[in-house]
Amino acid sequence: MTRVLGEGSVLALGTPVLRAEAHWPARGGGAAQARPRLSVLLLGPAGRVRGPEDFVAGPRTQHPSGQVRRLPPPAGGPPLDAVQLALAGLAPDVQRLVLAVDAGGALLASAGPLRLLLRDAAGGEVGELPLAVVSPRDTALVCGEVSRGGAGWMFRATRRGFPGGAAELAAAFGAVPGGGTPPGGAPARGGHPPPAPRDTTPVPQPDPAFTLPPQGPQFRPGHAGP
Repeated sequence: MTRVLGEGSVLALGTPVLRAEAHWPARGGGAAQARPRLSVLLLGPAGRVRGPEDFVAGPRTQHPSGQVRRLPPPAGGPPLDAVQLALAGLAPDVQRLVLAVDAGGALLASAGPLRLLLRDAAGGEVGELPLAVVSPRDTALVCGEVSRGGAGWMFRATRRGFPGGAAELAAAFGAVPGGGTPPGGAPARGGHPPPAPRDTTPVPQPDPAFTLPPQGPQFRPGHAGP
């Protein structure tokens, strides 16, 4: 049975190859609908891409190492977009892989309900994550991270929206749109995480029946003391 993941869920990956698929419902009648597409960012120890080739998206169909690649769309069947990660063959300095989905500048919400399906090397389903945009204006969304752990690779469901699409997404992890990386420093901040839960802890109220005891003469105005 496929495990349904929620935001913040962690899933241990006991597979050398992970396939991630973005699914959305087909819409007939000629209605305008965004076509989501998956992308992958390979991050080094500093939490940023090591070069422009570490952003596998759009026309860049695979990483030069061949270990991360976009898969061609299937002929027929429900709409989906997929990437494949050969985790066992990644360079040791690749610490994390960020999975994101964008709509080529269109609003992701116009695609309808989105979900991310994870498969192992044999094609078996290992996890399913319903995807929800952070803001109606989002055109790109980080939906999960694959990272090295003490016992191997693991997937963590995350959510961070980007109204600026793939360009803002790339810049948030140190990639410059159009190629290149900014020199040194931490990756640029961008996007917006989900709002923090509202604190509903009740505030203590004073007891209306409480009164101060009678004041002694030493507290009265004009008292000069002993």
